[in-house]
Amino acid sequence: MCCKTEVLEYDTLCADCWNNVHFIWNSHCEYCGEITEYNSPSYCLCEKQHLKQNNKEEVFIPFEELYENRERYTVICITLYTHVVINLMMSFKNNAQYFIHRMLSRIFLIHRERFEMTSLVVPVPMHSSAIRQRGYNHAAVMAKDISLSIKKPYLANILIKQYNKIQKNLSEKERVENVKSAFTINKKLLHRIKNEHVLLIDDVMTTGATMQQCTSLLLNNGASFVTILSFAKT
Repeated sequence: MCCKTEVLEYDTLCADCWNNVHFIWNSHCEYCGEITEYNSPSYCLCEKQHLKQNNKEEVFIPFEELYENRERYTVICITLYTHVVINLMMSFKNNAQYFIHRMLSRIFLIHRERFEMTSLVVPVPMHSSAIRQRGYNHAAVMAKDISLSIKKPYLANILIKQYNKIQKNLSEKERVENVKSAFTINKKLLHRIKNEHVLLIDDVMTTGATMQQCTSLLLNNGASFVTILSFAKT
């Protein structure tokens, strides 16, 4: 599926590719997703916030707007963004290899004990024009799989994506600014998230800007807690 080596099943990886899927497990900050096992602990949200407050330095802090709500959300990242994961994601998102979602969902579910206590599954939305071009919202496909597996309701369209610049080539600060008005909440569905522990799902987390905005909307409109679940962390 990834390196073209022949395997017995079409929706799996060869042994070499599996060895290059590096699970993060608990070695990342629960507030910002930064890898603490591979990087200095000073890269996690709490340490950056402390540095900024005490030294008045210009420090980029992922999830800074959620700092006061840090007891109401947590971040779970499943794998590092290795070349194998990049190839899988690009094939799933851009090469119309829809069947890959089954294998991605199986990898998510290796960690199910970390998120199955949630009560409602919500995907990060895509703009309607992007869905028309791709044919599906990849985050929604994975979210539906996980919803069925953990037997929790799935809710689409609670978050709405507005048109904005593509995040891919933007800097950290530009990404944060770019998404500040990129999402809105569907007020007709607010009753569905009231007092719910929401499982918010996306494929890759870079700065966390998208997840921050979506989480803020959910928490500010009735959700009791948000577990952010990302397949990969760059």
